[in-house]
Amino acid sequence: MSKYYAAKGEENSIFRSWEDCKAFLEGKKGYKYKSFSTEEEARAFLKGEDYYNASIENDLKSGYAVCYTDGSFEDGVNGYSYGVVAFSPDGGKEEFCGKGEEEGFLPSRNVAGEVLGALAAAKWAVVNGFYNLKIYHDYEGLSKWAKGEWAAKSPVAAYYVSEFSKYSGALTVEFVKVKGHSNNLYNEEVDSLAKAALFEGREMPVSGRFLKVSGEDAYKEICEYVHAQAPKAEWKDYPDGTVFSLGGEKLAVKVRRGATLVAGGGEKLYAVAVAAAISRDKGLIGRLIERAYGFAPLKDITDGYTASAELIRSFGGEECGKFLFFALSELSAAVKGELEEKGVKYDRILSLFDREKDGFRFKKRTYGFDLATEEAFNAFYRYRTEYFTKDYGRGEAEKALDDIARFCGVKDGKKKR
Repeated sequence: MSKYYAAKGEENSIFRSWEDCKAFLEGKKGYKYKSFSTEEEARAFLKGEDYYNASIENDLKSGYAVCYTDGSFEDGVNGYSYGVVAFSPDGGKEEFCGKGEEEGFLPSRNVAGEVLGALAAAKWAVVNGFYNLKIYHDYEGLSKWAKGEWAAKSPVAAYYVSEFSKYSGALTVEFVKVKGHSNNLYNEEVDSLAKAALFEGREMPVSGRFLKVSGEDAYKEICEYVHAQAPKAEWKDYPDGTVFSLGGEKLAVKVRRGATLVAGGGEKLYAVAVAAAISRDKGLIGRLIERAYGFAPLKDITDGYTASAELIRSFGGEECGKFLFFALSELSAAVKGELEEKGVKYDRILSLFDREKDGFRFKKRTYGFDLATEEAFNAFYRYRTEYFTKDYGRGEAEKALDDIARFCGVKDGKKKR
């Protein structure tokens, strides 16, 4: 690819070859000069304008989120890495980077890092609820593979196509190829981030999770469920959906091309929304949990208790209270099932109880003295009340899960019925 050479001084000029630019500069003092990939960049330099910032500003004004990405590789390190600089439509800027060592990807060298960078950019856009994303990159294959113009023959290409397909319908991506190492400010910045990840072990991953649910009708059901389970959450409606916020966590529930997208930090509000999606078809609980949290469980997940147990097992190194919500949903269903079997009618379940110092007791006139169901409701109420206010380590979460198990038809880790 040819370059443009801009010389700036008393007389400004643009040249198509370094020889011509060098001849022009001979004998001249105080001139500044740079090479560029496009004439537009060269002209912006001569005008004293920041071409890259102006380009990003135009993208953001047009409704795009913007990411610059790059990858790196080094034989001696035996690994590959990526760097991402992300700009949200409101002007916010974030940086991400990380390293990979998958043996099957190593032959692809820096391309493996390029792939991780593009996937990190897509994830960042989706978990933040953005629909239109523009990715600036310097490896052509990212767009060719995503569009099906190149066959995904290598292991890393096949992985990229498979992972990128998960964003279908949730995200519209426009790829813009830029020449690497050509005085592009942000391309140089992501290159530095990738090298920091590769050589210094710097890790700044994209946080958050998302779940795509079939059907736009799921949007209303999920929003109503979140409102009911998290009444203190603030929310704001947008043309394409609703964004909830509570305790620093944000959750976006939006309509996306025949589907409903749930995206956010992956914490407590997110678990509530996932539970709402599961309630639409409990036969899909295993598949939805796997998609929502990105892990392959050891056991078949067929109920909320098992979902909580498997999530705590897989992610036990962090706060685990959020994973109790699925078991609590199972416990709630168990209590309601017992009441229905005995023909108890109610508008609000709390209306069946008197609140005493040591907990809730059934009102004699409505239900008598069914201690097992009474204890189950007390357990549910205690843990459900603490859900948004208390953090649980793995040990605490497992202890709470054992307590819940006594009341929702679970014995030795298995459903009794």
